Amino acid sequence: MRQFFKSKNALSWTIVTAIVLVVAIVVNILATGILFELINSFFKGNTAEFVGENTSQYQADEGIATKADAKAYGDAITLQACEEGFVLLKNNGALPLQSDETRVSVFGKNSVNMAFGGSGGAVGITPKTIFDSLTAVGIEYNQALVDFYNDNSRSGAGRDKNNSDLDSGSNVALTESFVGETPVSSYDDALWDSCEDYKDAAFIVITRIGGEGADLPRTENDHVLKLRPDEKDLIAAVKDHGFEKIILVLNTASAMELKDVAEDDQVDGILWIGYTGEAGMMAFGEVVTGAVNPSGRTVDTYAADFTKDPTWNNFGAALGSPTAGITGDAYFSTAGRGMVDSNVYFVDYEESVYVGYRYYETAYAEAQAGNYPGFDYDEAVVYPFGYGLSYSEFSWELVNASEIPATLDKDTSITFQIEVSNLSDTPGKDVVQLYVTPPYTPGGIEKPAKILVGFAKTPVITKGEPQIVEITVDSPYAFASYDCYGLSGTQGYITEKGDYTFTISTDAHNAKDMENATVTASIASDIIYDTDPTTGYEVKNLYTGNEDETLDSDWQLQSQLSRSDFAGTWPQVRPAEDKQIDDDTTYTEDFISAMTSTEPNPNRPAQEDTMPVTGVDSGIMLSDLVGVAYDDEEGLWDKFMDQLTVGQMTDLINKGAFHTEMIAQYGVPSTLSSDGPAGWVNFMPGYAESFGGCTTYCCQVVFSSTWNEDCLAAMGNAIGNEGIIGNTERGGLPYSSWYAPDLNIHRSPFGGRNFEYYSEDPFLSGKMTAAVVKAAADKGVYCHIKHFALNEQETHRASNGVLTFATEQAMREIYLKSFEIAIKDCIAYGQENNHIMPMGVMSSFNRIGTRWAGGGYRLITEILRNEWDFTGSVICDFNTCNHMVEKDMFYAGGDLNLQFAGQMVWNPDAGNASDVTVLRSAAKNVLFTVANSNAMRGEFRAIMPTWMVVMIAVDVLLGVGLAVWGFFAVRSGLEKCKEAPGASKQRLRRERNG
Repeated sequence: MRQFFKSKNALSWTIVTAIVLVVAIVVNILATGILFELINSFFKGNTAEFVGENTSQYQADEGIATKADAKAYGDAITLQACEEGFVLLKNNGALPLQSDETRVSVFGKNSVNMAFGGSGGAVGITPKTIFDSLTAVGIEYNQALVDFYNDNSRSGAGRDKNNSDLDSGSNVALTESFVGETPVSSYDDALWDSCEDYKDAAFIVITRIGGEGADLPRTENDHVLKLRPDEKDLIAAVKDHGFEKIILVLNTASAMELKDVAEDDQVDGILWIGYTGEAGMMAFGEVVTGAVNPSGRTVDTYAADFTKDPTWNNFGAALGSPTAGITGDAYFSTAGRGMVDSNVYFVDYEESVYVGYRYYETAYAEAQAGNYPGFDYDEAVVYPFGYGLSYSEFSWELVNASEIPATLDKDTSITFQIEVSNLSDTPGKDVVQLYVTPPYTPGGIEKPAKILVGFAKTPVITKGEPQIVEITVDSPYAFASYDCYGLSGTQGYITEKGDYTFTISTDAHNAKDMENATVTASIASDIIYDTDPTTGYEVKNLYTGNEDETLDSDWQLQSQLSRSDFAGTWPQVRPAEDKQIDDDTTYTEDFISAMTSTEPNPNRPAQEDTMPVTGVDSGIMLSDLVGVAYDDEEGLWDKFMDQLTVGQMTDLINKGAFHTEMIAQYGVPSTLSSDGPAGWVNFMPGYAESFGGCTTYCCQVVFSSTWNEDCLAAMGNAIGNEGIIGNTERGGLPYSSWYAPDLNIHRSPFGGRNFEYYSEDPFLSGKMTAAVVKAAADKGVYCHIKHFALNEQETHRASNGVLTFATEQAMREIYLKSFEIAIKDCIAYGQENNHIMPMGVMSSFNRIGTRWAGGGYRLITEILRNEWDFTGSVICDFNTCNHMVEKDMFYAGGDLNLQFAGQMVWNPDAGNASDVTVLRSAAKNVLFTVANSNAMRGEFRAIMPTWMVVMIAVDVLLGVGLAVWGFFAVRSGLEKCKEAPGASKQRLRRERNG
């Protein structure tokens, strides 16, 4: 052998072969094992394709046969949403432009770099620009300004790129580069001279961006949602250069401080446009020329000074310090739970139920009563919630005033019929809003002075052709309070006795100038809802008054804003010593225990479970269960589930990132899932391309600003059409699961993801969500509405899960209410139409109190599944954090782990009855949703992903290459052996003996 390896060829072959074999074995094992899904996503791998006839119960609309057809329809819906969602905030006669006003100048560095979308990450799109829109309606613009802004050497680098750090919790610094406006000093005389022929109007673009993982920047005395110095200078300079019409264009999804420009004469008009998606910007030219009459309304309160909002001191990063939380030297981790390091961050919802207009309208009521000296509504609020202007003037009349009941009981339904007439020659749409004012007793249950309980968007109304809209309040439960502290003598939902005033309004503050604008109805005695009025399930405190106080959602709240004394209970920044810290460095034992414990009630209570049957084939295919009820009397679902092995179910629930697993043996197809309310888009390589060619919709705030449920339903239908067409490049797989819509609350205007949430109001948010989800489900798309729950802050969301503390009243009346409305509306819609609604929910990163929301049995099972009767799949948010413990999630009632295999997965004990019972329940929830989705479209066959074919081919080529090389290497080594001296003597000896 020693002589054999003296051959360099043989030695090289041996070493290379050994290395290649080791590497190939490791790579193949990893690629076909724990890294399979991750690689499959990056290389657009396919594991199945449909064959034969499409037998799906879901079909695309007539005329939509290709992805291009579906996209064109989606683009049209985006345009409609922008036409109805743009909000005209100010108009001193500047708009619409007249037919002879066709030469304009567009100012602002961001005019050439506008924000068009948000979370999800559409690939390869070219959004329509403000200049495309102006050109389409015959308006010329000053190209010299465009060239100036596009030349960074002249106009500056522009705004910073959007935050891409999703998980560290780092704060975004408040710098002028965040906005990136060009200083006026950079404008030379030649540039101003170029404007002389384009002075019919000046549009000044103001852009603000938000993003996942970080909230909008602010400091103790400053923030980004006010006009920055360079923007103020630009407005003044444009005014000085003789532009008589100056219109601000607000390219932002966040409310802004606008008091100065709203009241002074520097600016003649303000038009809010939000983020317009790929096609929506084309509405801009239509609106400013009057081809479309603006009818959008605000979905947030535009306060004059955000530092005087009750959330200011308890949101995001602490004012005057680097973080909102506490940093100590202590480190601990228990069985993978809790904190990856010692950083713990708090967010205290000390404002209670007084969020957005519910605070400002209540403050106004108390000031009017003499109880809140110093509060001036006109100074505090610039544009109320629900505000918006039109080019038309409308009159309203309550036509069924005599039919409104004077007294209400538990089941009383109230319907308002309002006739809307257009008094002008310009056709247009109007929005009717209905608010209720409940009775309030100082020291009793906290109650806002105004609560939105209904709204209606009219069709286009022409002069002389009035239209009647109808608003129905189903029962007093719609405006019930949640008394978590027993202040009324009971705990739970209650509508207290007294007078309730219903106000027909143009916005949250202003009643319509009409007869019978207010209607009062009385409740003779308290209405107590000890069971849910829809499902009949017991309603009780779950987050208040637990024997172990660390289980309470309000455990760490230092104070709560009270209407009885707004000034004296104003939320404050909580000092570190109040955050369960000893000696400023070490966490107290009870805090550590609360952070790491999963007992007694954050997760599934202990119980005796019987080992489920597994792996017993009964010949039932998933297609046999389409339309079969979750708890069918014949037990078909049980028989089907008996067939699955522990391994099959484990793969199904663990490998949940942007798809669900195929189980070909029982006809379970693979599904595709997309992330984000922008549409069928995805930020992951591979998956991103899989959804290429789909619509990128305008942001959810634009949709909700339409105040038009029909428009939202049209979006859901468009999403459904695109889902049915699916991705022809992946074996005809439809798009079945959409991680959207998003219905967290705009608790603070600085929320980084406010662009993808609907509103500061839970009723509006819930109704908008329901409209989308119902229409998408009609096409077999199941929406995972998110993020459940109290996920209103991005800062520190993944730093061990920001600890969110709130009263159970605030949770149930504000932050859970939007989900409750959406889910119950969808269930009722399915029952009315006699079909199963495929539905999903996504849980959130944050903790409620000290417990991870996605691992909370109280939230996922007791409220979502039991109290609201939700049947569907619950997926966690992207599982990248140690506090998101998979076993906790599944035991809490969650079903899908949004993670790639090989990273964070749960491995149930096949011999443990509880583990297998929980596993089976999760797998059934996933399969029940898939069975009623567009994924069920006929026979399919499993296929090998292309990258695996390539890998096998490479393996074969390497093997053949090594074998050929080995042949020559071995021959060379043997020759060396023959040439060795010892070998010659042996040969001579053999010859002599022979």
